[in-house]
Amino acid sequence: MRAYSGDEEGLTALRDRLQATGAAMAARVKYYVGDVNDPAYLAEAMDGVDYVVYEAWTLNPETCEADPAEACTTLLNPVNTVMDTAIQQRVKKLVVIGQDYVEPLSDAHDLISALLEKVVVAQGRHQNEADDTSICYIRPTSEDVLELINASFVERGRV
Repeated sequence: MRAYSGDEEGLTALRDRLQATGAAMAARVKYYVGDVNDPAYLAEAMDGVDYVVYEAWTLNPETCEADPAEACTTLLNPVNTVMDTAIQQRVKKLVVIGQDYVEPLSDAHDLISALLEKVVVAQGRHQNEADDTSICYIRPTSEDVLELINASFVERGRV
């Protein structure tokens, strides 16, 4: 299992939690601190990986309202980099965890979150036949994410 983040403190906290729950699990995790906008480093981290779970950044509603174009760029560029890299590395399954939004879409935050979902779903639908990567999107609650990870990965012995 590999953990990739730009937040070194967050990875350290994750490592400490895993070590507290069991040294065997903690020993199986390799940590990468890097920028998701760096395709070369992402490719290194994804090399030989079958499944990627990517959580899109959480956008601050005030930031979205102040500069919606910048908020779109901040959210969509890394998602595109992750999707492109996963396809190039022949990852079997990419799950993008998005952001919740309320319909009808009433503000910039909801619109941008819905746009993220549409971009990921469109990429997943328009894969070439030669692409090995299956892409899906979930708009979760925290329980959905834990259930997905447990059902898809841990119970099947793939973590």
